[in-house]
Amino acid sequence: MLSANGMTIEQNSDSMGMRFEQGRYRDVSWGTRERGLWKINAGWNEGQLYFISEASDASAKEILRVEDGNERLIVNIDLEADGDSISIRRVFRRVY
Repeated sequence: MLSANGMTIEQNSDSMGMRFEQGRYRDVSWGTRERGLWKINAGWNEGQLYFISEASDASAKEILRVEDGNERLIVNIDLEADGDSISIRRVFRRVY
């Protein structure tokens, strides 16, 4: 998502899929799941979509929200690992 210039988002009652350019795809199920070393919690809270991923030595928090009458998608990502942290913000504009 960080390097993507575009994405297509699909959602149904139990999951969501995001297709990025160059054939990359991310499929997320709602609720809490474990994938390898990661515990991932995904869902909606107060109009924002969140993905919270935690491992023993790292964490990632992704918050997505739509603004400007559904014309912009704001993606905020906070990463922590080995005592370091970084925050990233991406803005996507809707293209028809």
